[in-house]
Amino acid sequence: MNTEKYPGKQDDIKFINENEGWYVNGYGNIYHTKNGGETWEKQLEKKGTFFRCIAFVDSLRGFVGTVSTDYFPNVTDTIPLYETKNSGKTWTPVSYSGPYVKGLCAIDIVKEQFINHGKTDYKIHIYAVGRVGSPANYIVSHDGGLTWTANSMNKDCKMLFDITMFDKNNGIVCAASDEDIEKSNALILKTTDGGKTWKKVYQSNRPFETTWKASFPTKKIGYVTFNHTIQIQQ
Repeated sequence: MNTEKYPGKQDDIKFINENEGWYVNGYGNIYHTKNGGETWEKQLEKKGTFFRCIAFVDSLRGFVGTVSTDYFPNVTDTIPLYETKNSGKTWTPVSYSGPYVKGLCAIDIVKEQFINHGKTDYKIHIYAVGRVGSPANYIVSHDGGLTWTANSMNKDCKMLFDITMFDKNNGIVCAASDEDIEKSNALILKTTDGGKTWKKVYQSNRPFETTWKASFPTKKIGYVTFNHTIQIQQ
């Protein structure tokens, strides 16, 4: 990418079409392109913030999640989620009800089609989870981001890395069984009620392991990556 050098990885990237997209990183930067990534414009530099995930409802409305403090060095921002209503030109903190959300690692958006006065319309459901290093948080909006509700998932897992929702009720999360990586197994949980409850569908028997990210080319076929250490023979 023809942007400034950054010693860490670029953390997340989202395109709303073949031309317009955004990416974020742990240096507190948000970049924007309108030409399919040929050139990038820095929209925001926020020192002390580790931006971890980003998602857009449309060309104007988007959300970006942070890892928060007490995991990566030099991170001071404790706000877990920001929103924009002007294509990323400005970002403001998101208010929510429920327990404190200490960090987010993934955001997914579901557009539920319905008929509104004879015309096709969409209800927007937004789901976000985190974080690496614990605790396990889950935050959801069923009105396009106007209101948000947070819940703890620490009884089901100890770390959360990714979420894929197939519709407003059914989806999976990539997780870890323990906050101590030496004891952790890779873990995948499934919900059929929009995140109210979660059921374990996979847990590895190897220590030093977590899941990482999920990709589903179809609703039936999917792939989940995992992190492991070189000490463990796969």
